Amino acid sequence: MYKEETGTGLLEYINRLRVERSATLLLSGTPIAQTASRCGFASGATYIRVFKQCKGVTPGKYRELRPRSETEHES
Repeated sequence: MYKEETGTGLLEYINRLRVERSATLLLSGTPIAQTASRCGFASGATYIRVFKQCKGVTPGKYRELRPRSETEHES
């Protein structure tokens, strides 16, 4: 029913929200395992898989790449 109304599955929507929240935590320096737990993922492996599906990179790679691009824009 939800998918018929929105065009996206409920779990997909929830996971997108979790990943967006987790991206903020990652950039604040929160460890990946703690980030996964705080954002409602039952395991680190599931978190990494879902994060990569949403963002195209793993959480660790996201954290490596993101601050550099933000720093360049501030200069």
